Amino acid sequence: MRRAFEIHREKGGSKGSGSSLWRSTIYRGVVLTFIALMLLPSVSTQAQELKELLEKVRQTYSDANRLHIKMHVKVYEGTSQDAEKLLDQVADIKKQATNYHYSFGEIRLLMNTQYQVVVDELSKKIMVASRDPSTEEQLADPFQMNLDSIFRLYDNPVLESSEDDMRTYRLDQSEGPISSVKLTLNTRAYTLKELSYTYRGGQYAVIEFLVFDIQPKFDAGEFQESKYVQLRAGTWHPATRLPGYEVIMN
Repeated sequence: MRRAFEIHREKGGSKGSGSSLWRSTIYRGVVLTFIALMLLPSVSTQAQELKELLEKVRQTYSDANRLHIKMHVKVYEGTSQDAEKLLDQVADIKKQATNYHYSFGEIRLLMNTQYQVVVDELSKKIMVASRDPSTEEQLADPFQMNLDSIFRLYDNPVLESSEDDMRTYRLDQSEGPISSVKLTLNTRAYTLKELSYTYRGGQYAVIEFLVFDIQPKFDAGEFQESKYVQLRAGTWHPATRLPGYEVIMN
């Protein structure tokens, strides 16, 4: 499946390639932030409180058999209000048991109990691969990873604001491309509301969680591969609504 994403990465020289780089940077940043936050030392009351809140957020996520998360991702050239906007897109993630349906920009990813399907709308390519959820490891919960080898990335958190059920913390990093992270959590529902990153190069990124639903209702065909491909006479073809797409078997 890694090759499916490389289809997207290999396109160079276009405006979209810059956005592609920021997309991968932002998502790596989200996962690494989650992991790093779970490693925060318990040397201050605020650090302990944040660890407890994040553990409850993790539990909310891991306990949900069904999950729908929608995130608005914006990246700016600088922190000023008139800074150039490098990226402005919505990521949509739907999960039911081991089934996933994800979209971000021109990329679609669908995973059910039989198949993995990646669609790149820009290159009009569809990658199809067999899937066995019982044997795979690539979707392991990042909160459950072995963290022994990961050092503490952030200094102690600072509680910047607390109003009703919302708390905002700031975490500073003395080294690396990200200088600080802010996160806003709902302390009643134990969900994330917003993440923002300030980069040493001057860029600024905001991820707003528009939807964090642990009891969503999905359409009957939400996780069916027929959304994107059809198997006819032993050969995969693009769905009728996707004319001109090339299907590649992995």
